[in-house]
Amino acid sequence: MGHTRNEQSLLSVLLEFFPWTTVPDLETAAKVVSAASRPNVGILIDTLHFDRSDSSVSQIGSIPTHWLPMTHLCDAPAGKPTTIEGLLHTARAERLPPGEGRIDIAPILKAMPSDTQIALEVPMQQMAGLEGAEAVARHVHDVAVRFLAQLA
Repeated sequence: MGHTRNEQSLLSVLLEFFPWTTVPDLETAAKVVSAASRPNVGILIDTLHFDRSDSSVSQIGSIPTHWLPMTHLCDAPAGKPTTIEGLLHTARAERLPPGEGRIDIAPILKAMPSDTQIALEVPMQQMAGLEGAEAVARHVHDVAVRFLAQLA
């Protein structure tokens, strides 16, 4: 089945950077997206990885706004892990809802384009094991709603 040019443009690719990879920060991600030079390529900023990568809020302002259609929102305890295993554990298993940790999230969100979509990415395996996935979802939702209302 053939596709029109408009149908093909509906698919986008977002590069998410991770501090333990060859694309460890926002600056490197921007270089990759710039080199790709495609209209349907952008960057996904995850607040955990942004914080762990030591990227700066001022860098967000230098990124073309159309490259920043989405952000993953979460928080984490104070203190950055010093090992790849520690970084992976937090990223995959134990994040916190926005506002319950020590990442300075508000300036990141305020620097993002106003139409950026926000998705919650908050794995909480310990709580899920004790209380169930529904309790985690409810908790994350309620905390995120309160946090975002404070920013408005």
